[in-house]
Amino acid sequence: MASEKDTLDVDTEMEKPECLGMSSLSTTIRTSLGRSFSRRSKTELMRRSIDSRTSLWKAEDEYSDADSPWHPKEGKKRSADIDRYLAAESSKLKQHIQILVLGTHGEGQSFWKQMRLLSEPLSQAEKDALRPEVRSRMMDIVRSYMDRFFQRALVELKDPTSPRAAAAEYVKQAVRKVSRQEDKGDSARETISLHRDARFHDHLGELGLSWVEAEREALSWEHPSLVDYDCGIAGIAAQQLGRVFAADYEPTDHDYVHFDNRLYRFRETQLLRSSNRHLHFIDYRFSCCRRKALPDLFGAAKCIVFVADISAYPNTVVPGQDSDSFLTEKLQGFQSLASSRWLPGGTLVVLVLANAAAFRAELAAGKPLSRAFSAYTGLSNGYDEAIEFVAGRFRDACPAERRGRLYVHVMDVISAESMEVLVQYMERTALKDILDETSTSTSPVRT
Repeated sequence: MASEKDTLDVDTEMEKPECLGMSSLSTTIRTSLGRSFSRRSKTELMRRSIDSRTSLWKAEDEYSDADSPWHPKEGKKRSADIDRYLAAESSKLKQHIQILVLGTHGEGQSFWKQMRLLSEPLSQAEKDALRPEVRSRMMDIVRSYMDRFFQRALVELKDPTSPRAAAAEYVKQAVRKVSRQEDKGDSARETISLHRDARFHDHLGELGLSWVEAEREALSWEHPSLVDYDCGIAGIAAQQLGRVFAADYEPTDHDYVHFDNRLYRFRETQLLRSSNRHLHFIDYRFSCCRRKALPDLFGAAKCIVFVADISAYPNTVVPGQDSDSFLTEKLQGFQSLASSRWLPGGTLVVLVLANAAAFRAELAAGKPLSRAFSAYTGLSNGYDEAIEFVAGRFRDACPAERRGRLYVHVMDVISAESMEVLVQYMERTALKDILDETSTSTSPVRT
C-alpha cells in the first residue's frame, strides 16, 4: 500500500499538465506522433524502393539468362548506331576549319565586313537594323564639319571691326539653324538646303573655308583610306543625305561597310568551299577583362589572320605629338601575339598588309615611310621597296621558330571579290596541308 507521500507525489505529477494547459500537451503529442509516423513512412518507402529494385534486377537477370534471340542483336545495333553517329560528328568537325581574325578594330572593320558579305548577303532584318545606324553616322560627319564652320565664324566675330564680320554672322546663323533641328530628318533637309545656297558658299570662301575640303577632311578622319581611291562615298550633303533619308531607302553593301560602326564582342561567319569544307572565321574583341578566353580561342584555331592597315603609317596615335604611328603600334600588337605563350606552336599565321593602294598614294604624296620607321633609308616614293621593308619588320617581330608558318599577303580591302582572292591564297599556301588532310580523312572508305 502506497504511503501518503507517494500518493501526494503521484497527484502532483498528474496535476502538472493542467498547470501547463491542455493545448501544450496536445501539441507535444501531435509532434511526437508526427515524427514517429514520418520516420516510419520514410523507412517504409525506402524498403519498398529496395524491394522493387531487387525485383527488377532479378527479372533482368532471368530475362538475360533466358538467352532471348533478339537481345544481343538489339545491343549490337545500338552500338553500331552510336559508332556511326560519332563518326559522322567527327567528320563534320574535321570539315570545319576555325580561323581567328585579329586586328579588325578601327579601319580594319571593313576587312571583316567584306568577309561577311562574301559569306552571304545581308538579310532584310539586318538591313532594317542598319538603316538608322547609317543615317546617324552620316549626320555625325555633317555635324563635325558644321561645327568647324561655326567655330571659325566665332573666331572672326571676336573682332567687330573685321571686314569679314558680316560673312561670319551669316555662317553662324545658318549653321545654328541646322544644329537646332532635333529630328535627324529635318536636320538632313536643312543641310541639303544650305548646301544649295550659293551665298553660304561665298561667305565660307571669305572665311577661308570650303565645304568640299571640310567634308573631305571629315571623311578622311572617319575613313583614312577611303579618300585615296574613288568608292563613291564623297558628296554626302550633295548626294548621300537625300538618298539615305528617303522614305524608301534600303541600305546597300557599301553603306554597311563604311557606315556601320556598331561594336561587337563576338562575330562569326562561314564560307562553304569545295568538297563541303567550311572555313569558320571568328572575330573576337579582346580586352583586359576577357583574357581568360584567349587560351581556348587560340587552342581551337587552326589559323590566325592578322590585319594591319599599312596606309596608316603617317598618322600618330596622339595627333600633333611625336608619338608612335598606328602602324608601329600594330607591329607591337603583332609581336605580342606571335610571342604569346597561349599560341600553340603549330598554329598558322596569315599576315594581311591591307590598303596597299592608299599606302602607295601616301608615299606619292611625299610622306616618307621614315615617319614611322626611322631605320628606313629607301626611296621616299619607292612602293615595292617600302612594302618589302614593312613586311620584313613584321617577319622580324615573329619568333624564329614560328616564321616557317608565317604567310604575308598584300591586298586592298575594297570588295568581297578581293576577299575571295585572299581566301584562295590561304587555300594554296597556309591551309593547303590542312585541306588535303581533311579531304583524305573524310573520303569514303571502300570495303
